[in-house]
Amino acid sequence: MLAVVISWVLFRSVDLPQAWAYLGAMFGQTTGLAQDGQAAYYLLEYWPEWLLAIVASLPVKGWLQEKLKQGGNLGQTILIWAPKGLALGLLGLSYLKLVTSSFNPFIYFQF
Repeated sequence: MLAVVISWVLFRSVDLPQAWAYLGAMFGQTTGLAQDGQAAYYLLEYWPEWLLAIVASLPVKGWLQEKLKQGGNLGQTILIWAPKGLALGLLGLSYLKLVTSSFNPFIYFQF
């Protein structure tokens, strides 16, 4: 897997110096890509995704299911339909994020 990830850098980079800078950033070198503010940009741009990932990594689902099971008929209805509604909403938000993002050409067209 390490060899595959490293070789993807060669397909992603525009030229060899950029590939070396990217590989250096992957292995902890603090020059090049790490100092240009790109990490801060991505953290600020994608903060909702980061927040959702943090919440999803916590054991919230089991606690919420137990509380909804105690809620009676309404709780059971929410337990059935809420995951489907959330998945549909996430699909819609993902589509909107994809449509409004900048153009990203197919990776093999860079050669």
